[in-house]
Amino acid sequence: MKVIYYGDATAYAAYGMAAIHLGIYNENEVPHRDDIMKQWKSCLTSSIPRGNLVYMGLDEMLREVYVIGCGSHGRMVKKAYKGFGELYEIHEDILYIDAGPWEGGARILASLSKNYPLIEPIARRIYIRWFKRIYPLWSARVRKGWEMAFKGEMT
Repeated sequence: MKVIYYGDATAYAAYGMAAIHLGIYNENEVPHRDDIMKQWKSCLTSSIPRGNLVYMGLDEMLREVYVIGCGSHGRMVKKAYKGFGELYEIHEDILYIDAGPWEGGARILASLSKNYPLIEPIARRIYIRWFKRIYPLWSARVRKGWEMAFKGEMT
């Protein structure tokens, strides 16, 4: 089984949720400020590219974990991977986890920082606060994804 976290871009919630899934971030504890700042820098440098499937690693059950930024085209990505699987006769389950609803704050802040570099220090502080507030929701969504995987439900 493969797990794909998808959202507007790979650098926002999809990356954070995949990091929780893989144990890069502790599920029950907000990451250290340095890790939050690394993700902020990633948001500023790689928030726009979409369509790149990025391999994150193997989880403890040896499932491959990926992230992809697809904008608002999550359904299209699912259909494309299903079509490629049928075309090349690859019969492997894929669990898709939508990270989109939990990334709005980062998307707005990164956009503002790119367009108005003078407000970047303020946007960075707001991002840290937003990250700390949204992190428990990411953890809960990842747990829900694990439960769905164990039950055999694909989203």
